[in-house]
Amino acid sequence: MNYFSLEFAVLFLCFFAVYWAFKRPIYQNFLLLAFNYFLLLAFFANVQFALVVGTYSLFVYYFGMWLAYFRFRFILFAAIALAITNLAFFKYFPLLKSTFDAWMVWLGIDWNIDLLFPLGLSFYTFASITYFVHTFRGQKPASLCEIATYLSFFPTIVSGPIVDSQFFLRQLRRRRVFGHEETILALLLLALVKKVLIANHLGIWTAPIFENPTNYDSLTLVLGSYAYCLQLYCDFSGYVDLVMAFALMLGFVLPPNFNAPLLAHNLQDFWNRWHMSLSRFIRDYVYIPLGGSRCARSRVYCNIMIAFVLSGIWHTNTTDGSNTLNFALWGALHGIGVCVVHFLRPLGFCLPKFLGVFLTFNYVSFCWIFFMLPSLDKSLEYLLAIAQNSALPIGEQTWIAFGGVWLLLALYALVRPYAHHATTAIALVPALVRPVLLSLLLLLLFALAPDGIPNFIYSRF
Repeated sequence: MNYFSLEFAVLFLCFFAVYWAFKRPIYQNFLLLAFNYFLLLAFFANVQFALVVGTYSLFVYYFGMWLAYFRFRFILFAAIALAITNLAFFKYFPLLKSTFDAWMVWLGIDWNIDLLFPLGLSFYTFASITYFVHTFRGQKPASLCEIATYLSFFPTIVSGPIVDSQFFLRQLRRRRVFGHEETILALLLLALVKKVLIANHLGIWTAPIFENPTNYDSLTLVLGSYAYCLQLYCDFSGYVDLVMAFALMLGFVLPPNFNAPLLAHNLQDFWNRWHMSLSRFIRDYVYIPLGGSRCARSRVYCNIMIAFVLSGIWHTNTTDGSNTLNFALWGALHGIGVCVVHFLRPLGFCLPKFLGVFLTFNYVSFCWIFFMLPSLDKSLEYLLAIAQNSALPIGEQTWIAFGGVWLLLALYALVRPYAHHATTAIALVPALVRPVLLSLLLLLLFALAPDGIPNFIYSRF
């Protein structure tokens, strides 16, 4: 089950009614904490997930108290090191398991332990690091209940966005008022269109192309990388729209995670628009501590590459870790692109915006090949097929689809400044008509959608 399922919709609406029956934050926070853990235990059906989140919350709470009272830098470093070690242990256990198994067999010990990667561990680990740093700098330490609610907050635990502790705790401690009904409806509709309609159809279309690239002509393979770029964007941003709507329904505001990244005119601009909460985290807790851009130019390039390679490695598949090299290369390619931007900027080199968007979209789509495929061999096979299959005949539909991608991006660039009018339009619809209109839109949407709702792509990170 996932957040788009009918079961979750019914469950959430029941909780929503009980939650707003209480007005004081202390009661709402207790209900929210209980609901977070109920989802971990019942909806996601895994006791291990709840135990890991609960144990980790205790760890964060006690280290936060020590940081608040002693303010020793070595306590901060120890807390961050232990948090990262915990994340690395679970994330890279599949890579280490074969080595452990070999050692245990050599020692004559019966070793047969498998660990699942806990739901959302990456996101609440990063969130806890913001709490450690802010507490070290003087932020009021949170109570155990506040920490547990913050780290298990169901709209963000699966795939983010990464919410800064100061930003969240301020909202958790104040009285909340329900509002933004039009924005909530707009976000829910956007989420359904992006995920259920666009991303799922694109996923069905791209699956055979990525599975057997040698069977397709070069333009279809290039189009496949374009389609995956659009699929990932719609899938992930659709998820963010959905959880932002959930948070607003409970009186919380989440930070934006996307700002039209497919219209970015260079790689640095892309990362200012794509997965913005992760970009900010990498900037504030990796890039700037390394020295940021305050160093010699060669050191700046080194800092950029370290930040991007680490960001790439973080995306390693949590099931078997087989694509670590792929993700490291993906991060390195983006790092190189950002370094090129830094190198050219002082020279006054500036491309026309439409050409910058064209080149950036193509480069990002090329890089997604390493992100999508399960191994470096598969990625190289795909690239080799692009190079070798240029002689294969290209169908008329492929040319139409290729042109259609660029036409849609051009249209999106034109209509995007007016996107906020969707909320205004919903507000103009009479309250009695809204349920009927919404029902008709949902019927049309699900009639056009493919069967089933696959999990979110970023949930595996």
